[in-house]
Amino acid sequence: MKLFRNLLGFWLMVFTMSFFSEAASENQYLFLSDQRIITLEFIDDRSVVVNYINLGNTFELLLARNLVFLDTQQSTYRGHLFELEGVEGEPKQYDVSDLIKPGEFSGFVIAGDYDFRSPPVRPLLKIAGKIFELESLSSEEFEIVAARIGELNLKAADKTAAIRRAGFGRGFGRFHLVGSDSAAEFEPYFKDEDIVPPVPLETPPPRLPSSESTRPDPVFVKIKAYVSRAGGLRNLEVVQGINKKLDQIALDTVQNSWRFLPAISGNEVAEAELTLNVVFKRQ
Repeated sequence: MKLFRNLLGFWLMVFTMSFFSEAASENQYLFLSDQRIITLEFIDDRSVVVNYINLGNTFELLLARNLVFLDTQQSTYRGHLFELEGVEGEPKQYDVSDLIKPGEFSGFVIAGDYDFRSPPVRPLLKIAGKIFELESLSSEEFEIVAARIGELNLKAADKTAAIRRAGFGRGFGRFHLVGSDSAAEFEPYFKDEDIVPPVPLETPPPRLPSSESTRPDPVFVKIKAYVSRAGGLRNLEVVQGINKKLDQIALDTVQNSWRFLPAISGNEVAEAELTLNVVFKRQ
């Protein structure tokens, strides 16, 4: 369990900075039973860390799209792809799903758009025929949980007894069987989509030059582009322009500062063609 303790220790240090100081009071969540332990922590508004211990006897298939957050206004925010650890300086790599063996721990970074417009209140994770609600923890509670998980004996035959010996007197969170009355509230959040388009992460608008300020709103340029499997943009082309100057400003803005997570086709990361409306913002 050394790896698990190191990961938790690192992220605990990061989260003392209280990333969601205005949007949320807590950034750590937990589900714990005698079959699995799931912890979730925010890195920023584009990625979360999920640590998963499979205490059961079956393989668990995780889909990044099956992580869903609700906020206080009941808006939904969804995971998109697993962000894979790569070589420094190389383009990021992504994956759609991961398989966790019985008795093993896995840590993931799930990339998505978590730019909450109101505080997040409930993370949901669907695995096979179950929907898990993770319980919110304070930083102090999470630190205690991390230490106890670090002492957990994954090889113990009696997982319930091992959890109690590690200091846990109760479970955390709830789960709902798909198809049950208690799951009916949550099932609409989990969509079976064969093709999922790229997710925009950063789309800052270009500034409209003062020399063009007499143009009526909206001032926009339509651009066609391809989003690669690594989320990069290529083959940008103006398909509906204004003039040479504004068209080039729009192209440069998209090429240099717009960021996407790549598309999903079936169970694979895929390239995709997008048509982008680049709307100018007045000075």
